[in-house]
Amino acid sequence: MSIGEYPRFQIDLGVVCARCGRTTVFDAGAVAWHFTQKGIRKTLPVDTRLFKCRCGSRDIKTIAVPVESRPNPLPKPPVRLVPLYVKDEGKPRR
Repeated sequence: MSIGEYPRFQIDLGVVCARCGRTTVFDAGAVAWHFTQKGIRKTLPVDTRLFKCRCGSRDIKTIAVPVESRPNPLPKPPVRLVPLYVKDEGKPRR
């Protein structure tokens, strides 16, 4: 099984921090798309080294979270400014 199959079973991907207990839930389809774009394997178990909790801990595990447990309405995602591109002038860094 892979993360890409989660949406078919109405499952989101939850990331649970072992230090503070925070659970962050991601749309599994969006995670699968992101992993595909970055060349990261999508098979289970999920590579947890890719995630970091807000408290700074990398001691986390992933869980399956049913889609029906999403709050209604969903909170608005944070606004992130994403550049269109980065122009590299080729200057050496010091």
